[in-house]
Amino acid sequence: MKKLLLILGLSGFIFASSIYNEGLIAFLHGNYKVAYEKWIQSCNIEKSAWGCFSAAELLEKGKGVKKDPKKAQLLYQKACKFGLKVACKK
Repeated sequence: MKKLLLILGLSGFIFASSIYNEGLIAFLHGNYKVAYEKWIQSCNIEKSAWGCFSAAELLEKGKGVKKDPKKAQLLYQKACKFGLKVACKK
């Protein structure tokens, strides 16, 4: 999962919001709880597909947050709605 998020995160790093990037930095430092909090903010406040997708990945695996596949699925759907095609396949 870490490789996937790193690849996806870095591919969107230049285009992503500053809140998303704060989450990516926290993730890369192993602070998954802060990463989740930042990515949820990015998803809800900035309507960032990458924020929704990345938060869903942490929820799905239980990294930094309690594992919650149902909530993860809702976030994948939201990321899909925001235009992230990879999220539509989740």
